[in-house]
Amino acid sequence: MAEHGDDVAQSTDKHRNYPSQNRHTKLQTKSSSKTEGLYTPQTIRTEEENLLQAAYTVLFTVPRALEHFIDKNYTGGFLQSIRDHKDCLKTKIRTEERDLMSKIIVHHRLYHFYDQIIQDTILDHEVLDLLISKCVLRKEDRAEIEHHPRQSDRNKCILDLLIQRPQDSYSALLDVLKESSTCSKDFLECLEGQRFSHPQVGSESKVKSCITGYHSVRLQKNYHNLTQNLSDTESVIDSLISKEVLDPDDRAEIISSGVQAKINRKLIHKIRSEKDYRFFLKALKEDPMNAKLASDLESTDVKPDELKLLQTGYILPSLTNTLGCTTLVILVSMVKSVQLINKKPESNDTSLPADLYRLQSWYKKIIKMTSMDSHQYQQFVQTVKEILVRIGGDPLEITLNTGMLKQIKTVLDSVKGNNSHMN
Repeated sequence: MAEHGDDVAQSTDKHRNYPSQNRHTKLQTKSSSKTEGLYTPQTIRTEEENLLQAAYTVLFTVPRALEHFIDKNYTGGFLQSIRDHKDCLKTKIRTEERDLMSKIIVHHRLYHFYDQIIQDTILDHEVLDLLISKCVLRKEDRAEIEHHPRQSDRNKCILDLLIQRPQDSYSALLDVLKESSTCSKDFLECLEGQRFSHPQVGSESKVKSCITGYHSVRLQKNYHNLTQNLSDTESVIDSLISKEVLDPDDRAEIISSGVQAKINRKLIHKIRSEKDYRFFLKALKEDPMNAKLASDLESTDVKPDELKLLQTGYILPSLTNTLGCTTLVILVSMVKSVQLINKKPESNDTSLPADLYRLQSWYKKIIKMTSMDSHQYQQFVQTVKEILVRIGGDPLEITLNTGMLKQIKTVLDSVKGNNSHMN
């Protein structure tokens, strides 16, 4: 992720609260329980884990909260703010961020659904064939794509190749997805709804209706039920092979387990994407012995906390295809017409410029740190949590697991390397 240097924001009236600030300030105590899950300060962490959790916040949570703030406060939304301020913004940010900003303007619809497409589709089979036949991608691209071992990485490679094109590839991809029946109807409707409109960064309720992960939660909540009660497994396997969810070779691997519960576990493990789940559900419905299991899956309620808990095992949302903290701080200052300075605000100054300064200051500190003790972490948590409440943000309640911490460390090391090189 590219970032700029030392510019921060402040206005001449430094104690003036920005819109709705008084209301949010009064609600801070009540709202703290909503945001507590992001940081879980009572959790005992190492100093490195403190730093990585804080890094995730400044590299992902804070920039996305600033995007939402701009989207709600600027006529035309976040994308329009970039278009209107791009010439001035380009003079204040690094080359990498300027290039990224240009790509976002062209490919904003792909960026809007980037992580969701990666997680919920299979792009390297029929979809890739169609993209090649329509001359959107080259047949030589397949070798680069197939080099990646994981499905999500192959999907990401395809999207990145589409983003490298000078023309908007969104409509071409959407047409191919509709032709290949790779996505659910609900997801296609979400994609179709963005074809002729600018993406609403804050329109979470619409996206949640087709968000990734609901099928995974339903499978997980019915895991014991399925392992103990799924029967006539071979007919289910045959159905999934006919739909190309499974390969013929998968049959021997699954059946070789011998014990029915083990067979069922191996079969369930093969159901990875939403498309796989839909065909699995259909196979269960076609078998009278398993129809009740299909009904159980469909009637399983998915709570937001359960979805968030499961999503902690997913790959991180891409941190390199969205504008970074410093760029968004500058853009917010332009949108709200506040001046840029580098003077530390007074502790009782809760204006927007003061908050932008604090966010930028913490970003600079964190990318230079090698560890973060508990006192520093608590200070960071308190400051950022109060700011997110004031700007109307709703941070994800997420505690990073080991896999995600490793990914964040890789990203943080890269950011540190970029900043060291620039200095």
